[in-house]
Amino acid sequence: MDLQALADQHPLKFVIGFVAYFCTLWLVVSFVLSFVSGWHRLHASFPASDRPLAKRSLTSGTFRYIVGYHNVLWLSSNREGLYLGILFLFRFGHPPLFIPWSEIEVRPEKRFLVFRMRTLILGREDRVRLTLKGKFVAKLLNNRESL
Repeated sequence: MDLQALADQHPLKFVIGFVAYFCTLWLVVSFVLSFVSGWHRLHASFPASDRPLAKRSLTSGTFRYIVGYHNVLWLSSNREGLYLGILFLFRFGHPPLFIPWSEIEVRPEKRFLVFRMRTLILGREDRVRLTLKGKFVAKLLNNRESL
């Protein structure tokens, strides 16, 4: 039986099957991305115990030059460190992180076309690269110093 015939003869089963397939695929992809990006590895060393005290900002970032999180990253900083979280729909496999400043290396700003980008090296042992907009990193670093 082909897919169209199944959909025509059993529309409810088809819809339920499609939703189950889509949700399973969504969760598997999210979980795989947490490994490829290094998020899973960072969580082993830096799990967040509480929500951040400072205001969180939604932004975009790229982990390891491979995995882009576009407008789904929650970031916040204070004197102790950097809080990273993911928007609810994309959170599976991405538990919140809290990384102390002593475990973060901030690389000098670089230009890519018209954009100014900064790279944060997260973890002394894990060394996971996170690339963010330069203005946003400056804001995080100001929060660290002003609180």
